[in-house]
Amino acid sequence: IENFRTTFAAGADTYDGTRASVQDMAIRENALAAINGDYCGFIWGGEYVVLRNGVYFYSQPTRAVCVLYYDGTMRTFWKPFNQVSDDFDLDQAMAEGAWQIWSFGPALLDEEGHPNTLYFDPARPRTMLGYYEPGHYCFITIDGRTETNVGMTIDEMAQLAESMGLTQAFNLDGGQSSTMMFGDELVSIGSPYEGLREVSDMIY
Repeated sequence: IENFRTTFAAGADTYDGTRASVQDMAIRENALAAINGDYCGFIWGGEYVVLRNGVYFYSQPTRAVCVLYYDGTMRTFWKPFNQVSDDFDLDQAMAEGAWQIWSFGPALLDEEGHPNTLYFDPARPRTMLGYYEPGHYCFITIDGRTETNVGMTIDEMAQLAESMGLTQAFNLDGGQSSTMMFGDELVSIGSPYEGLREVSDMIY
């Protein structure tokens, strides 16, 4: 599990709202594969839980929460309109061995692996973190806002997650933030009209 890591734009131990491209962060960290994170520095001091690589930084949870535990399991805490569910407790999560915690959402699947009842949202570029079982995860980015790719709605992402057999799936920051790297190669295709956004954090 220690190979499933995150970093901030200013370095793994520096949560300060600094922004950088996923491409620059991936090269700096010699990442095998990388995607953008939840953009926890976008609303500085805002609605996030920030626990990365086992280190706690900040907590003011209002958005949905995704926890990756040190034993490899992943769990989402979500209720409608993308709020954190009432059963999320940071102290309990840490006591149970939380390794990473992200806040964005929504959680795309329920506890049985079926799409959650979500809400209307336009098609756009997306980033999703998927979970099959402990030790088996996937990174997904969806291109959009180009002449050939419109992106996906939240509901379409949930249907995709179910069709892939994921047991948990969590929507991360999208739009111009949506970026995937494989080694030092940029895999995702950003909108030529917008370019890629510099973000606060990366998963790799």
